[in-house]
Amino acid sequence: MFKHKFFPIVLLVAVLAINVLRFLYLEHAPYGMIFDEETSGVTLQCLVEKGVAPLTDQKYPLFGDVGIGNPKPPTYMYPGMLWVKAFGFSPYSLRAFTVFFFSLALIGLFAIGWQLRGWRCGLWIMSAATISPWTWTISRVGQEPSFLLAYLIWGIFVTLRARQYWQFILAGILFAAAAYSYPPARMVVPVCILLLSLYGIRHLNWRKHWGFVIAATFVMACIPMLLSLMSDPSQIVRWKYVSITKPEYLEFVGKTGSLRDLISIAWHNILLHATPEYLFFKGLPDWGVGTWHQGILSWIGVTAMILGILWLIETIVFRKRNVSAATVSWAGLLAVCIFVGILPCAFTIMEYANVGNNMRSLCAWPFAMIAIGMIMHKVTQRWSWTWVPTILGVVIFAVVFLKQYFFIYPKEGALFFRAPSLEMAKDAKTDKQWLEVLYYHREDQFASRYFLMYYHKDDCIQARNIYKSLRPMFQQMAEENK
Repeated sequence: MFKHKFFPIVLLVAVLAINVLRFLYLEHAPYGMIFDEETSGVTLQCLVEKGVAPLTDQKYPLFGDVGIGNPKPPTYMYPGMLWVKAFGFSPYSLRAFTVFFFSLALIGLFAIGWQLRGWRCGLWIMSAATISPWTWTISRVGQEPSFLLAYLIWGIFVTLRARQYWQFILAGILFAAAAYSYPPARMVVPVCILLLSLYGIRHLNWRKHWGFVIAATFVMACIPMLLSLMSDPSQIVRWKYVSITKPEYLEFVGKTGSLRDLISIAWHNILLHATPEYLFFKGLPDWGVGTWHQGILSWIGVTAMILGILWLIETIVFRKRNVSAATVSWAGLLAVCIFVGILPCAFTIMEYANVGNNMRSLCAWPFAMIAIGMIMHKVTQRWSWTWVPTILGVVIFAVVFLKQYFFIYPKEGALFFRAPSLEMAKDAKTDKQWLEVLYYHREDQFASRYFLMYYHKDDCIQARNIYKSLRPMFQQMAEENK
């Protein structure tokens, strides 16, 4: 009885301690600010001050256009307004907002595990997610993609518990919020709704129309987003820029736009997520989503993957064990959702050759963490002696990984996060120094405006006017200095 409760409590304490660290040293690791964080700060503060989008005078827009990349979604902007009103829009605050929402996702994973197999299963799922290198860096950067996780995960939880109409409607709304938050979810979430509905009808005693309630709610909630996508040329241009059908990209890789070639590219992109370098050794070589020192899987993730493969071989090939139909269906659902979660990477250009993408495959992450956690729960449940080595594995991996993250990664990734740019703004005191800052950022209005708003204490409109008024002079100076 003592061991039955002691080891889970030890694991819980370790997981809570690691997640407390997630909130610490946010201005130090990563060190600096990337463009996406500056657009976040300007967007949220402009909404708080004037209720306008950063590039226009449109009042409380559905999406906040930033001129490049994905516009800021309402599921990030409007909760972010409340956060900024309460805590400001410092670099630390913007990142803490991301960590807070990611923490909601972790709690949601715990709740899903509890719903499926009890609180110990939930603890293992949360443990796997807590030390996951796949999302550790992403969870500490002040941008919006990871916000889809909280909405998606809580949508899954509500779906698994739903027995009344309002619960199915709530699930549809949460899934729609995930689709608003980040474009890859718009491809993945409908498939998840279909699979969860089939699972619910077969194993949760759903009425057949309950899945339709989720789907109908999801579609209706997404109508404003669909209208915005169809009417916004910048989002269409964005798709053409990242799509594998881009002519310049096809020419670069020596392919045509034929269906056969596109399928070949898509399949190659999927396989990139199964390479040893990506899974175990370096991950994505991008300081914004990884550290270059660790694959996307933790030691626990690798262990669970090996055990999962052995379980499949034993169950399917040798048929040595009777497994319930519900377990087989749930395992199949997780496998399909992991695969579908990677599909957005299949149809978009991989910026780095021969490696997968952490960010665009984010929808696969919750299902992978559920699978890893459920396997580790089963292992420790079946063989009680495995509690000690698995807890040690969690703790030792966390120490090794976080030591590297907090002490090595900030130095190595400083230029990626434009640390010198941030230091210039922090150190600027005189008008001359501020002119140097603005001249340095003459081609980057969001950096200029964020620094003016936060460090120079200008409001949203003042910062925009200062940038616009000085930019022609700075461009002329730049031409003369060539």
